Amino acid sequence: MNWLEVVGFAASALVAISLMMSNVFWLRVINLVGGAVFTVYGILIHSAPVAVMNAVTDALGVRDVAMPATPLTVWKAMQPMKKAAE
Repeated sequence: MNWLEVVGFAASALVAISLMMSNVFWLRVINLVGGAVFTVYGILIHSAPVAVMNAVTDALGVRDVAMPATPLTVWKAMQPMKKAAE
């Protein structure tokens, strides 16, 4: 594994960890750092779509987050679909 892959995996890990936060402040902080690392990664691998998308999402910020998704919230969200299928 080269150092560029390490940067990409670190960015992925930060974003994944941020989505596990129950505190919205820490979700935003860790997600912002993960997005910034992804932006750098996109520049390093010469991938404009990766760099631009993460730079834009970092600039816009996280607006509305209902995380973490618990099994109960997923189950409740699926109930209307289940009834419609019957």
